[in-house]
Amino acid sequence: MPDKPYSIFKTRNIQQLAHELAFHEAGHFVFNCLGLQNTKGFSSNEYMSICPEKSHLENDNDNMVMGFLPDFSGQTMYASIKNPEPIEYREFYRNNKQGLIAKLLALAAGYATYKVFVKDEEYSISDYIRFDEKQSLINGFKSFEVEYYHEQTDHIKNCSDFRKIGIKLKAYYGIEDFKTRLESISNILCICRQIMRQPVVFESIHEVARILLNNQCQIIKGLDIQELESKIRTKIKDIAYSKILNEYKHEI
Repeated sequence: MPDKPYSIFKTRNIQQLAHELAFHEAGHFVFNCLGLQNTKGFSSNEYMSICPEKSHLENDNDNMVMGFLPDFSGQTMYASIKNPEPIEYREFYRNNKQGLIAKLLALAAGYATYKVFVKDEEYSISDYIRFDEKQSLINGFKSFEVEYYHEQTDHIKNCSDFRKIGIKLKAYYGIEDFKTRLESISNILCICRQIMRQPVVFESIHEVARILLNNQCQIIKGLDIQELESKIRTKIKDIAYSKILNEYKHEI
């Protein structure tokens, strides 16, 4: 798994970046499968791809896994930047706490593949915030020297997964304080990492990452992704995931 987050540090090494992106998206995919295996009301994985050459673009739709979204009568509703938690989402998650935890874990599973953020076997995001008093202008934005996630720089640093988690923590747990949200995100990452230590999950992430690396800049969809989802769900079917979801459904 990746040792450090190359995309955050703006690497020019495409091979290293491809490796990072493959494990990141594989983490999402496998945890989507875990969620689909143990919850109801979500859409299947629709497609996934990695394309390191396009990862710097503002509207990067080539490095992602699409799927595991609330599915309303067969019609998947997509959230937007202006309306990240539509009223239908709020009703869905408030009546489906296990589904909410599964979604939070799936969102965090990409960055949970990075070894660099593990300290004494636990994640602590706040340990990796480094501010430089000098501010600079990059592409018209004020930028800080930040090694990891901060709300003011998450768009610049490509951490939209954590922005989405933060929105849900505020919407469903009422967590307004920034430091408390960081602690909650660290807890979610720790739960992901504990699950990833189980050999079948670890192996599944590696398997999906290899497929992504072998199909760079190609969209894996249709029958291919259906067969892969079925294969991974079969492999992870004995993981006691619903027990984990039930344990954390009231508090993160």
